[in-house]
Amino acid sequence: MADLVPALIKQIQLARELCEKLRQIATKIRFIQIELKKFKQGEIKKGIKGIPEIGLDGKWLQLGITDCGLRVQRVESIFRTFKRFSFGKESGFLQFWECIKFDSEDIGFNLTLTDEILMSTQDNELEDYRRRCLQNRCRFVGLETNVGNWLAGRAAQTKIADHRTIHHVPNQEDQHSADIGGKGQLVLPVFYDLGAGNKLVGIIEYVTLEPKESYVEDFEQIHNLLKDEGLKSSYMGKMIRLVYDDEMIKFTLPLSAKCTDLHREVTKRFRELKHQKFRVEYDDTEGNRLPISSDEDLRVCMAESSSKGARFIRMCVLLSA
Repeated sequence: MADLVPALIKQIQLARELCEKLRQIATKIRFIQIELKKFKQGEIKKGIKGIPEIGLDGKWLQLGITDCGLRVQRVESIFRTFKRFSFGKESGFLQFWECIKFDSEDIGFNLTLTDEILMSTQDNELEDYRRRCLQNRCRFVGLETNVGNWLAGRAAQTKIADHRTIHHVPNQEDQHSADIGGKGQLVLPVFYDLGAGNKLVGIIEYVTLEPKESYVEDFEQIHNLLKDEGLKSSYMGKMIRLVYDDEMIKFTLPLSAKCTDLHREVTKRFRELKHQKFRVEYDDTEGNRLPISSDEDLRVCMAESSSKGARFIRMCVLLSA
């Protein structure tokens, strides 16, 4: 009987993978249905040479050529950023996952690994990881897709930068952790200003042969280089899941956040707490419930979660007596 357990576990894993693929197919079918509905309603029609056109205030704007040109320009801007990046003495490389969104934001988007890459030195381990990425270079990421420890996918969902440091505890059951092995990693989302808000261009991934204590300096370097190209990034931070009065909310906090920033985010969402005394507690990576009563407590909380690769931090609000 004991001999059947490993085989059963493997079958369960395969079943889960199949369910995820079926879910992705169903999502794409839903996208096609939405586009067909638009077509029937006259919101989309076939334009010159079959290029789709979209109606806007009674006028028809031909799409495809202009948008494609802008995408090429942005990818070129990313590669110029790569060439100006200083690796120092690190063995590593930079690569870019381009974000291609569907029209409906609640569906998700594809992250596609581009051909642009800059490697500081030739290394078999780094090249092997690059090959693994290329084997699955186009990945669908829904807003609720479980991306595991794939940091590029997580950064696309949360819109915040993250890193894998020497303190990260690998999970070999997760495919991405197995792919990247003991290497270090920094991922940061790239945006351009759309006027009405920022639009995600893609994710820059910086991989080092040896993990570092922190990638904050590398983040700041890339962040500043992107500004020169008319692009921007967010900040290094963590996703927070906070519970109060049986209601759970999500928001992001920079790694440099203070207690006042945390309390501001809480009272912004729970306005009834503005005139009440409350305290915030969090669960550390070992499951211990700890208070956040000072800036130092919050710094320790954020640093531990970030360094150990936790997907989010669980917090709760308690009213003070």
